[in-house]
Amino acid sequence: PIGAEPLPPPPLVVFSGCGTSGRIAFACARAGNALLREHGMPPMFTYIISGGDTALVCSVELPEDDPASGRAALEAEEGRHFGAWGGHTQVMVVGVTCGLSAPFVCALMPS
Repeated sequence: PIGAEPLPPPPLVVFSGCGTSGRIAFACARAGNALLREHGMPPMFTYIISGGDTALVCSVELPEDDPASGRAALEAEEGRHFGAWGGHTQVMVVGVTCGLSAPFVCALMPS
């Protein structure tokens, strides 16, 4: 309707994991965004994998045990993806992990 306020940006969902769990996080983000695009909606999913995108195809195990690396990856994703989350007022981080045992993923969760 005329004069209606624009809709706020959708919430942002950040999937994160290490190794196979990180690849699952990547697949979830990609599939979710593809489904949204099919229905004319903007993407709202992104992912963080320990070791960066290289870890999608090669084993990069050292960052899994580094919580500082996880926090840095989240900050880099914020800047890369939208800069201050692009006005998103709601950001949800989903850790994909076996037993929440990876310090990289634990560092992304609010305390």
